Amino acid sequence: MAKKFNYCKVILSYSNGSGGECDTDSCLTFRFQTEDYLNSLRFTKFGKTLEDHKDLIQNLPKDYCICQLSVAQASTKSSKRLFLTRYHNGCRPIIIPIGGFEQKECQKKLERFKYLIKEIDYSTTLTDKDSFWKTRRKLDEEVKVLMNGSSYLTRTKLSWLIDVYCEYNDLCVDNGKFVDSLLEMDISVSSDKPLILIVDRQLQHIPFENMPFCRDSIKVYRMPSINCVLQHYNLMNKEPVQFDNAYYIVDPDDTLTESQENLVPFLKSLGWNGASGKLPIWEELKRELECKDIFLYAGHGSGSQCFSKEELYRLKTKSMAILMGCSSVQLTTEGEFDASGRTVLNYLSSGCSSIMGNMWKVTDKDIDLFTKEQIRSISLAERGEFVPFICNEARENCNLKYLTGASPVIYGLPLQRA
Repeated sequence: MAKKFNYCKVILSYSNGSGGECDTDSCLTFRFQTEDYLNSLRFTKFGKTLEDHKDLIQNLPKDYCICQLSVAQASTKSSKRLFLTRYHNGCRPIIIPIGGFEQKECQKKLERFKYLIKEIDYSTTLTDKDSFWKTRRKLDEEVKVLMNGSSYLTRTKLSWLIDVYCEYNDLCVDNGKFVDSLLEMDISVSSDKPLILIVDRQLQHIPFENMPFCRDSIKVYRMPSINCVLQHYNLMNKEPVQFDNAYYIVDPDDTLTESQENLVPFLKSLGWNGASGKLPIWEELKRELECKDIFLYAGHGSGSQCFSKEELYRLKTKSMAILMGCSSVQLTTEGEFDASGRTVLNYLSSGCSSIMGNMWKVTDKDIDLFTKEQIRSISLAERGEFVPFICNEARENCNLKYLTGASPVIYGLPLQRA
């Protein structure tokens, strides 16, 4: 516990401006690494002052647990470090390092995942049936191994601050707010609250939602930035979601006959209305998107053939969007700038509370299995429960439980079920 004790004192000094000095090698190293990370944040201010940042945190919504995963590097010669920042309304952010990220084995896994997504996308183009399934099953197993073997980010490492507090409670007597933040740092303790995850551009391609401790029990929602959390919360309609107030578009290109046969009767049985096998008239689609609580798209891509990004941007929608096409919420990195995705940002800008979609290419039959189970789970959500959410049963319902099941993620903020 000595090492954790030193870390605790340093975190106290950074978070509340108090706490004893610590001059051990491990403590000084951590201090310098944290200083480098804090200094790097100045590049994300875009002219905002420290007071602006304090005001932002003061006004963050209390309904969510908000965490940020960031990668920082002191110099080109030093190792990259992973930091977890916990934001809480009215309290100073708490920043802790996640050990193990700097190890070569972990860096190789991260690099491998970038190329793995390219291989996943390519595998969908294979025409030989035997080669197709052999390749897809192999990739499915590799995604599973990478997710289950991500030892640098575990429940234990996220909760070590709780152990520090329990053993050294006297250090925190005069830091009540900090203690509260420590207690909430363990996301397993706060699992009743949705976890809003802000992911660094170097990590945004990793499906963290599928790590064992997340996949089983934690509702995870991604957002592009901490500023975006507050802005979107203030913009979106916060009325409870009426499940039967929904509209769907299934296979508007009329090339996925089996998706129409699998999904349309099921959706109609729920009382949903929509269009299948054809593009809806824009005026009809505009009216539906502006008044419906749920919008489902099942077809190729993100549905951009149904409306232009300009038309979407001008909409004032309140729908939560479920976009079950290939790479529908995939983000791209432009040079040194943060990852961006036109679909995600356009839907958020239009007022959509959340967007569920795929991070890479998927096959229609398997993603249809996911879609039906996912919608069924949302229909069974109790009044007041946050929706949408991705349930483990929907991921497990896929034939390829990681190659297809790990692809869907959610961007945005959840609302309560009516």
